[in-house]
Amino acid sequence: MEQIRHFMGSALEASTADAKRSIDKSLAFRGPQTFVKIHIGPGNKKESFMLQKSLICFHSPVFDRAFNGSFLEGQTQEMTMEDVEVEIFHLLVTWMYCGEIREVLDRNMAINMAKLWVLAGRFLIPKLQNQAIKHIGNPDYLGSAITIGTISVHKGTLARQIVGEFVQYVANEVDPESPLYRYCVRTILSNCILEMGSTSQEKVSKGRLQIGLALEEVMGKSMMTDLVKSLMETLEGQIKDIKLTALDMESYFVLET
Repeated sequence: MEQIRHFMGSALEASTADAKRSIDKSLAFRGPQTFVKIHIGPGNKKESFMLQKSLICFHSPVFDRAFNGSFLEGQTQEMTMEDVEVEIFHLLVTWMYCGEIREVLDRNMAINMAKLWVLAGRFLIPKLQNQAIKHIGNPDYLGSAITIGTISVHKGTLARQIVGEFVQYVANEVDPESPLYRYCVRTILSNCILEMGSTSQEKVSKGRLQIGLALEEVMGKSMMTDLVKSLMETLEGQIKDIKLTALDMESYFVLET
């Protein structure tokens, strides 16, 4: 991980113009191609990916600096990352080659997209981050059974478990100032409003208790505090009149350069 931070620092130090020139030079599909080997996962769970160098360096300035610089990876044309999940890295590689996220529609979709968002940020690929967070918030793509933004945080055992896994991951692994963290807080808040928006004050109090108990099981203290602040600010004086609008996913996008 420290090694990747070093590559990221080096990549960020380059000017936008220099980075674009370096990447453009490396993107060449005609003629002989160079491949690099990237080892993913720990110990006997490790898998190796043989990847087209020009392609991955085009998409990621981190790979560009690592394989085209004076680092060990530039000499060996190999990289090892034991802390990265094979399944998530495979999603990243597939996106690089296909230009779209290809994921099986199952109960792991939301948390896998969150992990992909984090991994894309690690390699400075904002376009992939934005596609990943858009997938998390798209009910037409994910299906109502596992879409974080459209299910109740305490209604249904499976839904509750899926939300819990997603929230726990974001709370533990994601920067509180990041768009993904803010999206997580905002979508849980939306579910709270759905539960309480049209009820009487007495029912609202019971609803708050139920939601609070559910969230205590799945949220860290920091995110819980953020949620409570947002919830109280949103609901203050407008419990009966509040209307939930669709989330504007672009407001949670990372700036693409």
